[in-house]
Amino acid sequence: MIFGEVPVEEAENAVLAHTLRVESLTIKKGVPLSAADVRALTKAGVTSVLVARIEDGDVMEDAVAEAVATRLAGDGVDVMTPVTGRCNLHARIGGVVTIEAATIDALNRSGDGVVTGTVAPFEVVEPGRTLATIKVIPYAVPKARLEALDALAGDAAAIVVHPFRPRKVGLVLTRVAGNKESLLDKAQAVISARLETYGSPVAYEARTGHHVADLAAAVEDMRTKGAELILILGGASTSDQGDVVPAAIEDAGGDIDLFGIPVDPGNLLVSASLGDIPVLGLPGCARSPQSNGIDLVLPRVLADLDVSPGVLLGMGVGGLMKDVPDRAEPRESHAPKTAAGPSGKVSAVVMAGGVSKRMGKINKLLAAVDGTALVRLVVAAAIESDAAEVIVVTGHEADLVREILSGFDVRFVHNPHYPEGLSTSLRAGIGAVSDNHSGAVVLLGDMPLVSAGIVNALIEQFQADKEETICQPSVDGRPGNPVLWPRAFFPEILDIWGDNGARQLLERYADRVSKVEVGDAGIHFDIDTPDDLNAG
Repeated sequence: MIFGEVPVEEAENAVLAHTLRVESLTIKKGVPLSAADVRALTKAGVTSVLVARIEDGDVMEDAVAEAVATRLAGDGVDVMTPVTGRCNLHARIGGVVTIEAATIDALNRSGDGVVTGTVAPFEVVEPGRTLATIKVIPYAVPKARLEALDALAGDAAAIVVHPFRPRKVGLVLTRVAGNKESLLDKAQAVISARLETYGSPVAYEARTGHHVADLAAAVEDMRTKGAELILILGGASTSDQGDVVPAAIEDAGGDIDLFGIPVDPGNLLVSASLGDIPVLGLPGCARSPQSNGIDLVLPRVLADLDVSPGVLLGMGVGGLMKDVPDRAEPRESHAPKTAAGPSGKVSAVVMAGGVSKRMGKINKLLAAVDGTALVRLVVAAAIESDAAEVIVVTGHEADLVREILSGFDVRFVHNPHYPEGLSTSLRAGIGAVSDNHSGAVVLLGDMPLVSAGIVNALIEQFQADKEETICQPSVDGRPGNPVLWPRAFFPEILDIWGDNGARQLLERYADRVSKVEVGDAGIHFDIDTPDDLNAG
């Protein structure tokens, strides 16, 4: 391929390097110039153009991208149609993605301008999730170099999705004196929800005293019943390999493979086996729905991936996770008393992960309202407001939502559990709010008439109320959305399950709600059906 400026009359069949706009004539970059294009450019007074001239033996960008993508794609991965030198790999199934970093690095360092970006290794992915994008920067690559790239990619697929294998899971919860049964109920619900996400609901449950003999008997009973994975959540944290949980596993005939992993929260995990049955002694943070160490280990177990001590001890890089809200001693609890607390700043969290069930095949968030995508209108209002940051929670068709919002100064948080209901996106968004922010206003992505002024009215009332009240807009006393939540309520929001959002908290704390009259019916208008879209 020869790249350079040539006279227009010599440019036929060459690939235009940059989009040309001359009067009413527009020719997009990357297009081979036809004889008609050359005539039109000459007529428009253009004398020279910057082009790439394709030589014999060159392979065009789309073909290169597809060839590299096909070589990288393994089981559970689909190769998408290449466009403008870019070819994406999508997950065909849900599971855990593994990536051979050495292969990706070798391709990226080849010097050919063929680059690959991927998601993080061992990420849990849902069907349709983009796993990697292969971009060919030049318009063509010599065939010999494509063959070299093929050799670098190797014979073994570098990107594979490992499906979850359903297991019969046994869950054992232990009690200590003074613990309420409701705490065990809460822990059971959180752990069950995690397992169901991966296709392995709890098959057997037992509750027992926090004593070696009692726990060992419960573990043995799980094996007898046919459990294929045993999880143990102790009423007290494990502090030594001789403590109750590991000692009980050994008394039941099991072997302790490892106690303690370099992941925080989640250090106090026990990895063991009872014959061919994996056994995990869960850290206390497993009670929280927020991401913690168990979320790095459990998916690998259920996808039949290696969780030997060497692998678990290799999780330290990237193992420092965000504190869970109900952790007894946050890692920064030793900070001096003068450390800064919440700053009075408010985050805007935009919910943009729903599946638009009542819209048929249309993703309403991407549909145009007055020529602009619905979700773009909502995010634009959030950016225009006095919110200190804007967080967009994606789920369904996340790639398309991100593309629609390109150019906006926002932070994206992906919620892989979006099919389970609005609460999963709410938890993801609230969990991502900056630590020094005092509250978060939650905007629904299907409410295009909510203005920056409405958001600002809520922030103003929130600050006037010393950041202590839940602020909700209203028109003639009728409440609507969005709602601004003080940080004090975040732990309870992170405990919400189902598809009702935070409505139950508004009812429970009605005396803490500050109604803000805004005189704008946009707080009641959302788009749920095609008719609503037409009305919008």
